Order: sequence, then structure tokens, then C-alpha cells
Amino acid sequence: MKNFIIEGLDRLGKDLLIENIQHRLGYKMVCHRSKPIMLELYSHDKDNSLKTYQKECFSNDMSLLWAAENNFSLAGIIFNRSWIGEFVYGPIYRGYSAEYIFELEHFYALEKMRHTCLILLTEDFGKSTHFVDDGLSFDVTKRQQEQNRFEHAFERSRIPFKRKVCVTAKNGKFRNAQEILNEVLSVGD
Repeated sequence: MKNFIIEGLDRLGKDLLIENIQHRLGYKMVCHRSKPIMLELYSHDKDNSLKTYQKECFSNDMSLLWAAENNFSLAGIIFNRSWIGEFVYGPIYRGYSAEYIFELEHFYALEKMRHTCLILLTEDFGKSTHFVDDGLSFDVTKRQQEQNRFEHAFERSRIPFKRKVCVTAKNGKFRNAQEILNEVLSVGD
């Protein structure tokens, strides 16, 4: 795999995984997606300015992904969060449907991607003891609801190569980072 989209709840090790992917595979451009910005340019659409921002962002991301997918001189891209998270956070925290992400995936024919992998990191809520609320997450009481939406969006995504990886070990702590990396990089095997 050349390109990766890393998704999942806050505090599941996305940054560490990305760092480890680069240690193993070499340089890749990393795009970190965060909360949408209320831009003046989109203020004409008072009800949906954040959604307009997100659509522009994700449309651009999918274009970048196609450029990396089809240009073998490019090292590749890792997205730290993407449009999959929009399906989670748009309706829960921003008050709008994010069904449009699947329309964008269709428009950009993401089902034809052969060098891109969608990775969803998950937590086993039945035994996990590793989550620590650092105050940076949205609403820690909604983690299960958020993860359910992540899983739903993951399943619906048109990207053909996907891997769901639980980061919780049998003892409730984090799994070994190298184990997680090996599982992620075995996609396509």
C-alpha cells in the first residue's frame, strides 16, 4: 500500500501508527484533518458554512489521493482523519447530515483505488482501561456512539482495501504498537 487513511476515536494511537508506518515504509506526506473552520467566504450559507468547508476539504483530499494513487513518483499520502470522521461528527456535533461523503466517494470512484487502504482503529469497550480523558476529545460520554458511526461509515466506504484494527489488548491496555503496525501493513495479504 502506498496511501493510508487512518480513522478512529480520539486517543487510540493514530499519530503513533502514522509515525510507525513512516519508520517502516519511509516518507509519506501526512495530512491531518481537524475541526472545520468557519470561513468568511462561506458565510453566505449561514446554516451550512461548516458543511461547505468540509465538502471543499474532502473533495480536495480525494483529488490529492487520486494524484498519489496514479503517480508512482510520489511517495504517497497518509490522512490522519478524513471524510469518514465527518460521517461521525457532522450529525452529532455540527447538526447536519454527512451522507454527502458517500456521494463524493462515488463521484471520485474510490472503489477503483488499488494503492490506498482505509484503516479504522477501534477500542473494545468491554475490557479497555487504556483511555484517558485529556480534555481534548469532543464528548467522552459519546465514545461508543461515535465508534458505532465510524464502523458504519467504514463498512459503507467504497475504498476496496480496508482493515479494522482493535487497539485493546486482552488485559485491557493498549496492544503493542508493532503488533498493530504489522496488522495494518498486512492489508491485501
